[in-house]
Amino acid sequence: MLTEFNVNNGIMTSEFSPEIFYYEIMLDEGEDHLAFDYKSTGKVTIYGNENLTYGDNHILIEVYDTSVVTYTFIVHKEKTDEALATFLEYEDASIKSKILDDIKAPGIAVITFLIIITLFCIIFKRK
Repeated sequence: MLTEFNVNNGIMTSEFSPEIFYYEIMLDEGEDHLAFDYKSTGKVTIYGNENLTYGDNHILIEVYDTSVVTYTFIVHKEKTDEALATFLEYEDASIKSKILDDIKAPGIAVITFLIIITLFCIIFKRK
């Protein structure tokens, strides 16, 4: 098994765990291979880490120990550095906006309800 795996020239979408065998990685335009460091418990063979093209590329890492364990890495090669930066900024902004919207909507509804109840009580107050 792989006991450690670190990407040097890309961004993994999730943290590495030896028991998880599928990962996605974002890679910048100027890179033609994925640079990474790893530690393993057996002999390692790597497939598909040469001449990466735009779009999705598949890299397989097989570890031969008491049995064969295969890790699959889907490497998304972006056309520009800005595409990745824009994607990350958009995700951060949309998450923040969604959280604020989720907080505002119920608050406005509660305030509106209280105003209506108060006006109702004032208008139909019994003497």
